Order: sequence, then C-alpha cells, then structure tokens
Amino acid sequence: DDPTISDEFYPTANLVAFYLIAFQVLIILVKN
Repeated sequence: DDPTISDEFYPTANLVAFYLIAFQVLIILVKN
C-alpha cells in the first residue's frame, strides 16, 4: 500500500468526475 499512489490517484479521479459532470451539463445547456 503506497500512500503516494493513492494521494495522486484520488484527486485525479475527482477531476475526471468533475469534468464528466461539467461536460454533461454543457451538453444539456447546448441542447436547450
């Protein structure tokens, strides 16, 4: 268990999730 890998991975996963949500919201706004 390397804490360095976890500390680097989770912020990246959060960023990916954030961009996915933002992208979906953008598509909804464009459709409207």
